[in-house]
Amino acid sequence: MEPTTVNSKIHEKLNDWMTKLDHFQVQLSLGKMEAADEYEKQKKNLQEYLHEYVQSATNIKNITKEKAEDMKKVLDDYKSKLLKEEKVTEKVIEKQKNSVEKIIDKINKL
Repeated sequence: MEPTTVNSKIHEKLNDWMTKLDHFQVQLSLGKMEAADEYEKQKKNLQEYLHEYVQSATNIKNITKEKAEDMKKVLDDYKSKLLKEEKVTEKVIEKQKNSVEKIIDKINKL
């Protein structure tokens, strides 16, 4: 798997998360409690994806060990932040969106 493909897969997953965050934000502003449940479910899915990716990053062909380690660190840091989030609020979602934008920027620079 080429590094550009790896980056595009991560970008795709993070962009999907951003779309879901926008949806959750709208639902929360409308006072829909099921949005909080769905947020937790999707957050867990993203955490599992990031965990699997981080575990396999060093096995990807055509990616330097240093770059793989850098990507693992960036994604592990974000995964840790996700785990620390407690109750979902509009403020938490906004913070998540900002974090995802920063993660995408960091990955682009690797």
